[in-house]
Amino acid sequence: MDVVFEKAVKKLRKTGIKEENIHHKIISNADSRAGAIAEFAQKADHNIIVLGRYGVSRVKDFFLGRVSKKVVYATSERTVCIVP
Repeated sequence: MDVVFEKAVKKLRKTGIKEENIHHKIISNADSRAGAIAEFAQKADHNIIVLGRYGVSRVKDFFLGRVSKKVVYATSERTVCIVP
């Protein structure tokens, strides 16, 4: 996952986002991954949550996975971006 995060940070930096404003965290062993993501963003006062969508559905037009959908509904006053 480190390689994936490094690549994402480089892309975000190219858009002008300062590295000190980019944070990432792997959340595991939580009762609710979506709840843990929403809680982390709230406690850290992050305004934007970027989530990946990986092989959730065989239907190509299906936009949100289970966790992504739950994060959208669990967060308030935050922007949630879903990227393939």
